[in-house]
Amino acid sequence: MDVGTVHLMTSVQYAQVARRPSVDQHQHYQWLQSVAFTDELLLLRHGERLDHVDRAWRNTTRLPENDPPLSTAGRRQALETGLMFLRQQQRAKVRQRAQGMLSFMLVSPFHRCIETALIVNLVGFHGKLAIFVDPLLSDWHSPKVFPRPPRLGGQYICTANTIGFRPKWETLGTLLVPFFRSILLDEHYALEETMVEEWITTVEKHWLRQEPSFLVWTSASARELLKRSMNVEAERTEHTSNSNRNSNSNSGGGNNLTITTTTTNNNNNNNNSSSGGGGFSGVSYPENASSLMRRVSEAIRVHFDGGAAERATVPACVWEAVQQEAQRLPRVFVPRSTATQQQQQEEKEKEKGKQQQLDTALLPPTRVMMVTHADVVSAVLKHCCPKYHGVDSGFSVPYCSLTGISRRNNFYCIKSDKLSSEEKSGNRKIAVVSAGEPPLLWSVIAETSTTHLQTTILLQYS
Repeated sequence: MDVGTVHLMTSVQYAQVARRPSVDQHQHYQWLQSVAFTDELLLLRHGERLDHVDRAWRNTTRLPENDPPLSTAGRRQALETGLMFLRQQQRAKVRQRAQGMLSFMLVSPFHRCIETALIVNLVGFHGKLAIFVDPLLSDWHSPKVFPRPPRLGGQYICTANTIGFRPKWETLGTLLVPFFRSILLDEHYALEETMVEEWITTVEKHWLRQEPSFLVWTSASARELLKRSMNVEAERTEHTSNSNRNSNSNSGGGNNLTITTTTTNNNNNNNNSSSGGGGFSGVSYPENASSLMRRVSEAIRVHFDGGAAERATVPACVWEAVQQEAQRLPRVFVPRSTATQQQQQEEKEKEKGKQQQLDTALLPPTRVMMVTHADVVSAVLKHCCPKYHGVDSGFSVPYCSLTGISRRNNFYCIKSDKLSSEEKSGNRKIAVVSAGEPPLLWSVIAETSTTHLQTTILLQYS
């Protein structure tokens, strides 16, 4: 599995406000409590897709009909998005550099989203940022969009403990390497040759040679759907293999084993591969508008809400990053989700006769990018910020546009030195937030921005 690096934002956000006048310990404690830590979610639509400019695209690309790659303009858009992050990281001030940072990427398994994410990661983060695939971010499986269940160029891989997703690296190699070589000759970007050569080396020697798979991070229900799908596929493949083996034996053939796949339009059997080598998308077909909203709600919950079920889905590498960052923070930072705090909160709620639980962030402050589709971007905004956009409202989501939303993060609470001494003496009841703390609500910070793009797409309707 190609995991990459996870960057949490607690220390970065702390550093942005660390300049303060000299104060005593009590004032310092009060100041720490007033620091507003936040989560930020950036929604990036994939770049322009090839089938929108070339109707004969399948003659040159070995991908299923519903999983086209990016066009050349789409790759340029992804490149420009990555360059925006790279340039922000080179700014002088901490606050400015923070705008060029991401914690990790969550990506739809469709090829155009994988390709967009890889280019942004390579250009903006040297290809080292963690990428997780989540089928909940897939394109809307509406019969209006897909007359039959869509098939993917990549495929899910199930091991004893994990589920991965391996994109179609052969196709990616034939697209990305020539693109980066052409960029070297483009004076419009004026890129350093050594930098572009490093990108090409990463593609050729790491990605194409090793053909890594990306870890799937999704909800428990989505994982079960994937496992059932793969079990059905395995049974079908085994049946086909046995049939071919018997056929070879009866015809006096050699020991060569041939496995074939077939295609069907039966909605109840949408797990089989197409002739283009496509795989199950990870989403049930068909979907209506309500189904999409439920799926988007599930995606936000599994990646941001601090419930027990959501915590169980977090990859081990992410928890390792949380622990590593915690070692660099002041000792007064205490995870709010400790067992003693949860117990105290439950006791307070019982006393007041309340059933609802306190909203708690799943992780420390993060800046996450979701690379997904226009319908999903729209649905996320409607789900997280219903007062900003009504469920029935519509708005345009241009290729490679960025939509940003943020919310308060309360993963850590701040304990005073007095509480620290009480804890050492055996009193484990450390500080908890009051039951009256406001909920964690999202707000819009940017909507479908394309200011970072030089390559714009003009849609023409006939």
